[in-house]
Amino acid sequence: MIKVSDYIAEFLAQQGVTHVYELIGGMITHMIDSMHTRGQPRIVSVHHEQGAAFAADAMGRMTGIPGVAMATSGPGAVNLLTGIGSCYFDSAPAVFLTGQVNRDEMRGDRPIRQLGFQETDIVAMARPITKAAWLARAPEEVPALLARAFALATEGRPGPVLVDLPMDVQRGMIEEPGAPTPLPEDSRADLGLAKLLDKLAKAERPLILALRFRYLFTFPRDRKKK
Repeated sequence: MIKVSDYIAEFLAQQGVTHVYELIGGMITHMIDSMHTRGQPRIVSVHHEQGAAFAADAMGRMTGIPGVAMATSGPGAVNLLTGIGSCYFDSAPAVFLTGQVNRDEMRGDRPIRQLGFQETDIVAMARPITKAAWLARAPEEVPALLARAFALATEGRPGPVLVDLPMDVQRGMIEEPGAPTPLPEDSRADLGLAKLLDKLAKAERPLILALRFRYLFTFPRDRKKK
């Protein structure tokens, strides 16, 4: 048996994720503890969840491996949305892991605003700007959801995927699956190019629109006053 949060840490490391960006909060403490105890991936704490999301965005762009950011429930998860939108519109592969209240604290169909502390339906909020957003409803669902999230983030047009993890799901125990299978190289950075070339080869009237971006940086120089 293995604790779900331990499995998450192991899975991320197996996928080549070296850094996870986060701002600590109560609903992600199990995942933080598992990553810290295992020593990988490296935890990078930021000052604002939006910074964590943009760091994951940058990591996905640079490596082709989905960048990973975490945030606690409520305002923490909501603060990720701007960076998630950036990944979505700019085609950056990323996986966002959000903490959620315990399943028995979720309001369900009750006609109330919230039941658990800072309970927020981040899945519904993130769905329009992600390739997929899912709530893990049982510990046993987590391995398959993580595998689907990483595959989906990189296939076709890359983009962000969000997995919402209730607190009691994170601390649940599951039968230890086989070792997570790392993403094959052609499903990372080269996948989009391979599919693009294949579509161009099959196109009857192919057209390529190439854009060139130039980033200009100016640095102040010390100049003597005349």
